[in-house]
Amino acid sequence: MSDLSQHWTARYTDNDHTTLSWWTPHLQTSFRLLLEFAPSRHSLLDVGAGASTLAADAVAAGWTDVAILDIARPALEIARDAVGDVPVTLIEADIRTWEPERHFDTWHDRATFHFLTDDHDVARYVSLVRHALTPGGSFILGTFAPDGPEMCSGLPVRRWRPDDVNDTFAAVGPLVHHETEDHITPSGVVQSFNWFVIRRDQD
Repeated sequence: MSDLSQHWTARYTDNDHTTLSWWTPHLQTSFRLLLEFAPSRHSLLDVGAGASTLAADAVAAGWTDVAILDIARPALEIARDAVGDVPVTLIEADIRTWEPERHFDTWHDRATFHFLTDDHDVARYVSLVRHALTPGGSFILGTFAPDGPEMCSGLPVRRWRPDDVNDTFAAVGPLVHHETEDHITPSGVVQSFNWFVIRRDQD
């Protein structure tokens, strides 16, 4: 187990996950953007699922092929249990080294990408998105905004502006949507997020 895997696993084994700063009962912004921008209700990858209920909400709304990826096994198990008896694919992996073996119509990431502070890791992530998304697919990304936190869970983060995201993911496709969100943590702290939707180019 890597140091990063140990770090995130400890966050879930040492704490009630509903008290963690990123927790919210339902990812309302994520789900609304899925309904609006996902090209189908077939395949969905939730990167850094983080014990969220998004997979459960997507299955309930008719998504037929849902995969959840996280570096921490306890987070995956919580997200899976929320889904119930419907089968979902669990991927225990570090996004920095993961090698996707298939394509997805939609890639969702709420608050994983902004932990990539190394330019090499950012470039590899962009390559992963382009490789794993079907042409015409949607990449839905939530990151800390420039006025958001500089640290999260004891780790540094990289905050993103629309122009920077547009330039960074130019190889994937155009930025078709941007909005802001104030996330209220379980302890009442306000965290400023930027949300982006990028449409994968047709090959």
